[in-house]
Amino acid sequence: MANGRGWRYPEIFRRMAVERFKCCENIEWLAKELGVPRQTLYRWHDELERSQDGEEPPTEKSRESRLEAASSGSGELASTTTSGT
Repeated sequence: MANGRGWRYPEIFRRMAVERFKCCENIEWLAKELGVPRQTLYRWHDELERSQDGEEPPTEKSRESRLEAASSGSGELASTTTSGT
């Protein structure tokens, strides 16, 4: 769960949206009808495809988690480069 708030959309809603996505000719229209960003539909589709193929879903769900990972990684890099001098 992202930030302890849970997911904005229930899993059953996401699965229904992906099923409609698969047979929809106008994804932008579908996104507006469902009230979700078009990019979100593509991400849900990709995630569901990966999970059905047996691949691990991405672990970093939010922008904040990616930024935290990047900042912690750069902090380690900075400490190793300064300690070497």
